[in-house]
Formats: sequence, structure tokens, C-alpha cells
Amino acid sequence: MASVGTVRLFPIIVSRFALDGGAMFGIIPRPLWEQTHPADQQGRISMVARVLVAQFPEQGRLAVIDGGMGPGRDERDRGRYAIDGQTPGIVRALARLGISADEVTDAVITHLHFDHIGGFVVPGSSGEGVPTFPRARYHVQREQWEWANDPSIRDRGSFREEQIRPLRTSGQLNFIDGDHTLFPGFQVLNVGGHTPGLQVPLISGKTGTVAYPTDLIPTSAHVRRSWIMAYDLFPLDSLEAKVRLLSRAVDEGWMLLLEHDPQVASITVSTDGEEFTAHPCVCPAVL
Repeated sequence: MASVGTVRLFPIIVSRFALDGGAMFGIIPRPLWEQTHPADQQGRISMVARVLVAQFPEQGRLAVIDGGMGPGRDERDRGRYAIDGQTPGIVRALARLGISADEVTDAVITHLHFDHIGGFVVPGSSGEGVPTFPRARYHVQREQWEWANDPSIRDRGSFREEQIRPLRTSGQLNFIDGDHTLFPGFQVLNVGGHTPGLQVPLISGKTGTVAYPTDLIPTSAHVRRSWIMAYDLFPLDSLEAKVRLLSRAVDEGWMLLLEHDPQVASITVSTDGEEFTAHPCVCPAVL
């Protein structure tokens, strides 16, 4: 557990899986990225979904940022992505903190890819999916929602209708247009690049700011300017957004919480004026 002022932060690993290393690092040669992210025999690297639970006692809010991979659709899915069925998932992880699904007031969706919202939907009594948090507002950029409901051929496989449909019909969605303050101490930035409407949450208090850069900077290796995923639809936009975000992080002393890095949970960043360097923090507890 960490804190920013009175806000309590709990970064929690809710999913473990694997993705193709070449896709994760784009144009970067394998001998370079494999120094820190060794690949298995199928060329996949280990990944986690590290969601962030944030308690705002002064506002009476409890937010969950992203929901992890979820259990996978079928055996083929689980094999393709090496999904570890032993990791707790978001509901059990919250229970370990003494938090029930009913207590969550805000579910923040950085984007609607299946490895980020799988845990935001659970089977209902009829077998159809329902939102995991029945009392929460689900916050998503309108631009991302519209894209996810009519994606390109290139990224259609990243969105799962069975995850999106329950949110569509729930009446719990809150659409955001651009940079926005959800409530005091909690802001989101619409950065795009990876997918239209990708949003980066910022949590600020008297003692500093924590950014959750999601797939803009999925691992500590990705702080380097040209280390951009092949998954990104608009890589030059990703580059510009990353430089802007990292420059602010350096100038304002932010901590960055990394969603997908299995070894490094959080970093600070420095720059020599050209390249950026990640510095692992004394990490908040990862439960």
C-alpha cells in the first residue's frame, strides 16, 4: 500500500499471461528487449495485469483502474496467451483487501482491450455477463467507446463483444471527452496513440502525483522514446504523447505505476535532454 496525501493506493496483480515479444517491442531487435524480458519457446514474454485500487476518503470514493485479463473465453484463448488461472482476478483480490464489489464507486477504463476490461464483467444469474461493480460508474473516453464498437480490421481481435455488451446495456457508463477531472485528486488525460481514446489516469495529492500510463508505457523498458509497441495503431502519436507525459513526470517528480511489467511495479524517470531513463521505486506492496 502507498499513499498520495490522504489517498490510499493498492496496486494489485490480478492476471498473469504472455504476449508476443516482437509485438510488444515493435522495431526494437530481439537481442535488445530480451535482455530484460526473456521470451519462451513461442517468442512470448511474461506479462501481468496490475490494476490500481484507490481509496479517496475525503470524497467518499473508491476507484478501480482497469480490470485485468479475466479468465479467457476458452481453452484456446488460455493456451494462446498462457493465462495463469491461479491468479486471483479482481473480485478475489479486492476481497483480500476487505473490499466488496458493492463498495466500488468508480471503474476507470483506460481502454477496452480484452486484457484491460476482462475483470470488469462477470457471469450473471442468467449466464449473460453483467458489470462486476453494480454500484459503480464506468468511465471511458467516448472516442474509445465509439472505436471499440466499430474497430478496424487490424485491431478487431483486441475487443470482445461479450465484455463490451454488458457495459453497453448496463446504464452505468460515463462518457468522457478529452482531458477531464473526475473528482478532486483524480484526472484523466486522453493520449491516444495505442488506440483512439486511450486515457491515462493521474492521482494527485499534497505529497505528489502518481500516473498510470497503461499501454502508453506498459513496462519500464518502454520509457525509451523509440520503444513503442507494434500493437499501437498510431505509433507517432504514441511517441509524442509519451514524450509529453515523461517530460511532465520528470519536471513534476511523478511516480509511474506500470500495468504490465512483471518485475517492476513503479518507477520515477530522469532525462539527459534526449533519452529517458526509468528508475525502479521502492514499490508499494503488490498483493
